[in-house]
Amino acid sequence: RNALRLKRLCNNLLDITRVESQTLRLEKVQFDLNELISSVIKDFRNQCDYGGNAGTQNVKVSFNPSDHVFVKADKYLIAQVILNLLDNAFKFTPAGTISISVRKKDKGKALVKIKDTGYGIDKKILPKLFSKFATISFTGTGIGLYISKCVIKAHGA
Repeated sequence: RNALRLKRLCNNLLDITRVESQTLRLEKVQFDLNELISSVIKDFRNQCDYGGNAGTQNVKVSFNPSDHVFVKADKYLIAQVILNLLDNAFKFTPAGTISISVRKKDKGKALVKIKDTGYGIDKKILPKLFSKFATISFTGTGIGLYISKCVIKAHGA
């Protein structure tokens, strides 16, 4: 579990360096976003099982894609964004449901919504939620949402 956490931290720090030095290069390819999300969910569950992440068995992930949603984006970075959002949802949902939905938008874009039945976000942290090192958790670094925001902005959203 610690090795996985350290690997994610290193990758996040490398991505922050690339974002802030404006050397983040997007390797855009066309792919099915629903397929990628399904894969991220499966990998996340496997990591939780392997790492002994207690409590994840009390959380149900609801994702029922109806059709293909193709986008042209950096597949690795979009997977990282989904993983960051999913990780946050799990962290703050001790039991309940995490719902993921994807909707096609115009010009090859998509809208992904991740909603959970967890604690919610404290109003004090909300204004700085996507800032670097903003965290309400002792176990978090506060960089996942910041990186996610930067990746989405780099894609033109």
